[in-house]
Amino acid sequence: MRWLCLLPLLVGCSALTEFDYTFGDAGGGADAGATDAGASDAGPMDAGVPGDGGRDGGADAGAGFAPCPASCVGELAEDFVPGEQGVGGLSWRFVTDPRDRLGIDYADMRWDAMVEAYTDGVARIGRCVDADCPPASFEMTVSGAPGESDPAIELVAPTAGVFRLGVGHARRGEDAAQLLVTRGHRSDAVAVIDLPASLTENAPRDATVDVFLRAGERLRIVLRARDPDDTPAVAIVPWLAESSVETCLALLAFDAWPTLGAECAMLATELLSSSGGPVPTETPGPHPDFGSALRTSRADDSYARISGTAELDLSGDFTIQLWARREDTGASAQLEAIFANPGDDPTGTLNAGGLSLDFDAIHPEEALELSVFLSDGSIADEVSGYDPGVDEWHFYRIVRRAEQVQLCVDGESVIAPFSAPGDLTSTHDVRLGRFRSSGVFFTGSIDELAFFSEALPCEVSPGRDP
Repeated sequence: MRWLCLLPLLVGCSALTEFDYTFGDAGGGADAGATDAGASDAGPMDAGVPGDGGRDGGADAGAGFAPCPASCVGELAEDFVPGEQGVGGLSWRFVTDPRDRLGIDYADMRWDAMVEAYTDGVARIGRCVDADCPPASFEMTVSGAPGESDPAIELVAPTAGVFRLGVGHARRGEDAAQLLVTRGHRSDAVAVIDLPASLTENAPRDATVDVFLRAGERLRIVLRARDPDDTPAVAIVPWLAESSVETCLALLAFDAWPTLGAECAMLATELLSSSGGPVPTETPGPHPDFGSALRTSRADDSYARISGTAELDLSGDFTIQLWARREDTGASAQLEAIFANPGDDPTGTLNAGGLSLDFDAIHPEEALELSVFLSDGSIADEVSGYDPGVDEWHFYRIVRRAEQVQLCVDGESVIAPFSAPGDLTSTHDVRLGRFRSSGVFFTGSIDELAFFSEALPCEVSPGRDP
């Protein structure tokens, strides 16, 4: 951040390195995904061994798919009724992803009794019926060509809680592909599962991922081609079970006005104004599915403080994400603080621990910037070169993995990973629309703020063809 203009005590920038977050093949081998292109996957989500039933089980090259465990909530093979959408306790649906920027509007696929499958053009989901199909599996097919849609198996969480999604999968044919697991919308990726790139690796594999879901929230498994010339197919056996793995630190949706509490944490939203004027107000969110949002204003000096977020554990890997929409205020040469929680060092004089996401309209090239306040009182910051414009919702995701921090907007990287070592836990609560006690405010809307104690996928490229 260019806080040197405002806070001369803050110094430091660090070198850039690359990392990725996907399910690779067995043993965490070459990834070569279209959207992350990582050399290898050594992260915690890849580290499973065959049949371990652990955090995600990795991509295990076992002889068959792992069954839904005793805590099973539902499995597609058991709940499937040909020609019916929304059946079973999870309300399974078969939908298509139009690959748009926001990645929220998915349309129901139509049942075609002639081919006994749900179809939408080239995209298709039906029972896998060939002799070499894994037992009780479904087949998904898609074209990578521009203008097509991606097929998705969707479920709706019956209750709020932590769940384990199982995705047994086996590539069929020669074309490479990825399975993208998302929550709510395409940029909110939970996992990226790379299908093996070699025909000799088409044996059934298992991947699992633990995910916090709100009641009624949609979880989707999307198949996408890696190349526009490809038409890949995959056999898949999905299921959902209860899990005891807690990864959600805090989640605020700003829907239950005026009581704006959080899910998965004991937090509260305080609506404030430093000038004693109007406080933040309710405004429509980025999509009707998300309900209302929070609007802060520089004219009113209004902002929100999330009580209880001080000392939120940011010592290891984490993900911070939110929706935001800037408004055109007609003002110039100002800094706009979207999100900030910088803390104090032991002397109480410097900002240490925490992060801030800001829009810099001071310099000629207006752009987003991300600042990380290190535990020694120094600052690591990067300017994105990305201008989100005004009056458009964007999804922001800040990910730290192995002490490397990255910023993505709408599933595309705008700040490459840079070094941010140490414990980033702050001593101050999160503020939305204001930087600490300074006059740096944000005029616009904010929604769906969440903190997770894991490094979720950053780049998922929802607005591009694969």
